[in-house]
Amino acid sequence: MWTNWTYPDGSWNGWESLGGWVKSRVDVDPQQKTSDSLIFMWATGKDDNRWFRVRYPSGSWTDWRVSCAVEPGGQFCP
Repeated sequence: MWTNWTYPDGSWNGWESLGGWVKSRVDVDPQQKTSDSLIFMWATGKDDNRWFRVRYPSGSWTDWRVSCAVEPGGQFCP
């Protein structure tokens, strides 16, 4: 999984690996966007579970986390 983003001046950061292997397309869920400008990215992993990462406004990402259906008490789970 790879990501690239722009800075406010329009320049690009460059491609950066987010690690992991996914076997589905990557989705950004607009319903998961919060007032804190967190971005949630989802994909299906090799184990057929849905996994996600969260991007903070600073540009840093969380580690991969298994979906709330598998681990309902995890961070970012309702």
